[in-house]
Amino acid sequence: MIPSSDLQILTFHFKRFTLHAKALSGFCRGDYICIKAITLGERKKEKDAYDIFFCIDNFPGGPRALAREFLAIIGDPLVAEGISVLREKFARLDGVGPVWAALVAAGGDCENVEVMQNWQRRAFEIVNGLLRGLDGFAPP
Repeated sequence: MIPSSDLQILTFHFKRFTLHAKALSGFCRGDYICIKAITLGERKKEKDAYDIFFCIDNFPGGPRALAREFLAIIGDPLVAEGISVLREKFARLDGVGPVWAALVAAGGDCENVEVMQNWQRRAFEIVNGLLRGLDGFAPP
């Protein structure tokens, strides 16, 4: 059990809604991932794709453990919207999500093709690991 002193409550204001997300010892949760995904769909910034990848990659227990965190929020329409954006942006290895995440992870060095491809594949696999984990969940 994590002491309440280790939890930091963050409030994110995002256009038409406010969600409260918990940052757990520096790691992200499902609601934060969804906020970033919706932002990625609307704002179109490379760093949003990287933040999504980074949070999923660094979640304790990996993408499958993060998928279990979604159980409490899976029925929320905004969560469904966020998941939909993730599926769209990370659907292909050469899709916007993996490419943008790789650009940020590589420090903007898109000249080094091998480094870019490695980051791109990693981002694709990590985010799709979460999405595969969500496939079995249905809204209550």
